[in-house]
Amino acid sequence: MLPDSVMFSARLIFGLCSLALVGVILVMIRRNAIREKYALLWLPLGGGFLIMSFFPDLLLDFSARVHLHYMTVVVLGIIIVFTNILLYFTVRMSQMREDIKKLAQEIAISRPQGGASGGASAAGQTAAKTDSGAGWVPGTARTVAGNRTGSRT
Repeated sequence: MLPDSVMFSARLIFGLCSLALVGVILVMIRRNAIREKYALLWLPLGGGFLIMSFFPDLLLDFSARVHLHYMTVVVLGIIIVFTNILLYFTVRMSQMREDIKKLAQEIAISRPQGGASGGASAAGQTAAKTDSGAGWVPGTARTVAGNRTGSRT
């Protein structure tokens, strides 16, 4: 067994890290960096870490009730939970990237071409040339330009 001073130091460090995690989540919610539905996922995890840092015997009691006699199995379960959360967010980010790509392509197609429209005024063509950066999405310029010329990416 570890001495009580080491256990207290470890609990204190773990508690401060958990408190910082909850604080960062709350600040991100306040600044609208995280939507509420994702905050409902992260706040219980941060709160659970905070509770476990102050009451570490709860984890031992939980593992005994579920008949997990090795603490590494419990830690593995926690790692699996976080892996699932990361997988979920990776899938969401991939879907959003595809949605952004499709929207950028639709915007590029719906904008009038400078030389293609015969009825466009010179002022309209100048405005279109000076506003070429509006609506640009990183990573989509090559695809949109390629689709205009008919080539596939």
